[in-house]
Amino acid sequence: MTERNRHTCGCYFSTSNQRSSQFYTDPFEAVKDIPNGATVLVGGFGLCGIPENLINSLLKTGVKDLTAVSNNA
Repeated sequence: MTERNRHTCGCYFSTSNQRSSQFYTDPFEAVKDIPNGATVLVGGFGLCGIPENLINSLLKTGVKDLTAVSNNA
């Protein structure tokens, strides 16, 4: 196994009918509980779709070692 492919991939999903969505008006409140080492998935398309307020709020929290996944090239 090479260094490049030694990571394990995991997939998690819920089979519950309950939804636990919460909407935030303050981007800092939305990201303040993201722990170090988390994987963060962000959507958007092109420059007009990047979540810049959430990214700036993540910087303010001081969280470290994030893996960011985005659909922007």
